[in-house]
Amino acid sequence: MNPILTCVTTLIIVAGGADALAQTPRPANTYFSVAVTENSHNHYGENLMYLAFSDTPQVATDNSRIVHSVRTVAQPIQLDGKLDEWPAQRFTRIRGRVMNNYPLGLYYDAAPTEIRIASAFDDEYIYFALSYEDANRDASIRRNQWQYHEGVWRPMPHAKPTPGTAASASVNRDAPLAGNEDEDRLLMMFPIQDKQKNFVDGGLGCAGYCHTNLRLTPTTDDDLTGAGVAAMHTVLPGDLADLWHWTATRSRPMNTLKDGHLNFGTVSDNGREADSGAYPFENNALLEPLRPRYVSRSDYQAGRYQQPGFETRQLVTGDLLEITPDMQFAEGVSLPFYIPVAPSGGIADVQVVALFDETSFSWQLEIRRKRVTGDPHDRQFVAGEDLPAPTDRPVAAGDPGKGEKLFHEKACAACHGEQGEGLRHTEHTHSEGQSAEEGWHAPRNQRVSAPAIRKTVSPLRPRRLRYLAHSLKQHNGQPPEALMPFVNLTPQEIEDIASWLQLQYTPDRQ
Repeated sequence: MNPILTCVTTLIIVAGGADALAQTPRPANTYFSVAVTENSHNHYGENLMYLAFSDTPQVATDNSRIVHSVRTVAQPIQLDGKLDEWPAQRFTRIRGRVMNNYPLGLYYDAAPTEIRIASAFDDEYIYFALSYEDANRDASIRRNQWQYHEGVWRPMPHAKPTPGTAASASVNRDAPLAGNEDEDRLLMMFPIQDKQKNFVDGGLGCAGYCHTNLRLTPTTDDDLTGAGVAAMHTVLPGDLADLWHWTATRSRPMNTLKDGHLNFGTVSDNGREADSGAYPFENNALLEPLRPRYVSRSDYQAGRYQQPGFETRQLVTGDLLEITPDMQFAEGVSLPFYIPVAPSGGIADVQVVALFDETSFSWQLEIRRKRVTGDPHDRQFVAGEDLPAPTDRPVAAGDPGKGEKLFHEKACAACHGEQGEGLRHTEHTHSEGQSAEEGWHAPRNQRVSAPAIRKTVSPLRPRRLRYLAHSLKQHNGQPPEALMPFVNLTPQEIEDIASWLQLQYTPDRQ
């Protein structure tokens, strides 16, 4: 695929008014979410933003929840990742908040930096332009990279944060992580059906659907997250969300992203699924033992794999050579885990060109998708009833001092420990030959996000109500031993508590 996709559209409205320009009605105003990562699954962003479509010129307001999408005419732009055709005043600026940190030590914590986002539309397409500073000041495009070490191929260990960067301030920066090298990512979510009312003014946005099962973590091992922790799903039957997932290693080379969706699920079910079609990559891997399958033919023939530390940055389908037992490799040679291939179907109906700016250490992305795809798993950007605009603003950055005080005043420490380290119990089984199983009475909530806290303390959380009803039925009207009680907190107080918890890290099993 050509690395630069040319798309003729516009960014500036010419004089004459909307009536002369508009050929199809503008799409209905709606809510969405945006999140980014730095070489991790942990992410930051804004769980509830408002996409306001207009036929007339608009500039960004001081409300960082609102992104104006303006009908485009007259001046062409190129989908090239440079963003130079997008006027600076059109970008909404977000100081991202931590949206998710895995509860234990699998990946480095999210390190928020500023996100800039703008949007446009025409009769056929919707467009987004985004940029954000990389928290580690590197492109992070080596997910699961293979490395030759002491005669064996193995996944490359997770790289430590670069000193002096925002990522290096992570409280678990010195932890021995279980995760292999990951990648930079961008996620956007749009509601399709939303009976739970997450994507409305004051709603939870994506936080109502993602990582909903922290209480079910069955182990206290610091290296693990536990079954079901990463589950993503809607929590009412019929609810559905469109999920765009751009990845720097896997989807970037083919100028696309993985278009997927979230379905209904319960407990530890993962309702996240890809749309139909073929992924933009294949795995460069064989099993038993796990090892790479291909090297670059040209690099092999040039003798580059005899150079210690040599790296093939990207494999190409027409330049693959299968590895045989007689091949020799120098120490530290590395290979990609993924091979870019032409995608197909709905999974690749979003076009993306992404560039990493080495001077500003920022990712710059331009995104385009047809307003109407006909796929029931896609959000269709068509005319309809506008959702009411937000009446609140994103909360301010949390105050850890206030958060620590609230954590103890609200009796959070009674169950979760003085530093949020959690409370464990041991369940002894009576079956002969079985050993005791460890688990959480109240889980560790160190480094947790404010949206996760807000969702968990809500008395109307559907999963809480189902769990309570099930427990009452099964235990003669007795409530469960460890059901999170309702705690009356404002969104700002929740952010304050989260900001303190995100500074707490107690490695387990020292």
